[in-house]
Amino acid sequence: MRSQSALRRVSIALLVTALACVCAGCNSARAAQQESSPPTVQHAQNSHSSDSFTPAETIAASSLAVIGSATNIGKADALEPRYQVAVDRVVFNVVPRRVSSSVTAFGSNLLRLRDNEKVLLALSPSIEDPSSVQFTTRVSAVGFLRASDIDFRSVDGRLVRFPVARDSSVGCFVAANPAGGCRAALLARFGIRSPRQQRVYDELLRKSPAGGVIWIHAYRRTQAAFPDRLCTRSVTTNCASAQAFFKSARLDLKT
Repeated sequence: MRSQSALRRVSIALLVTALACVCAGCNSARAAQQESSPPTVQHAQNSHSSDSFTPAETIAASSLAVIGSATNIGKADALEPRYQVAVDRVVFNVVPRRVSSSVTAFGSNLLRLRDNEKVLLALSPSIEDPSSVQFTTRVSAVGFLRASDIDFRSVDGRLVRFPVARDSSVGCFVAANPAGGCRAALLARFGIRSPRQQRVYDELLRKSPAGGVIWIHAYRRTQAAFPDRLCTRSVTTNCASAQAFFKSARLDLKT
């Protein structure tokens, strides 16, 4: 009897140990899945286009940034997927409308998002659908949130990582709530330094969905300070407009 009781105790102990190992394996698998690398970039073309923007440049060029999770709801056309984004937090917003708890975003086949993965999205109003938004660039507009980092893919497929910290140019947007100071510090890196310049820049973004992208192209080439007034019929020099920046950037591409 004693030997049977002892054997029973050993069997129970082994069963408990086995279950613990299984649970540990499940937890490890979940952790590995949560910390998995961002999806790879498919058939990317590296050039002087906006696809070569860094994450910092992309966020600076955007009029809206949100943290949330995206679900693929089918292709909008033959080329680009469309996502329904459940918005956890609006990081910043200068579009002339309120952002709801769910937005439709046009994405890119270059970087297909996994459903329900937590991301930071840098967005601009959709050129084709005024009620929707689109990724500002096809790759670097998507940051994948990890425990202590935010990960991006570059157009050539490299992993670009930023710590989630207030002194990080990009990670600050995840660490700080609200993130107004993060955006002001980031824009200053691209020639938009004074409050007046930022107000004019925001006006440009509201007038022209591609205005921020074209400004980053122009700043890359000229390193000029951003103007402190918009272009009008009577103001045509030292002023801000997508057309003026297009000329100064010497672009020969559709942006």
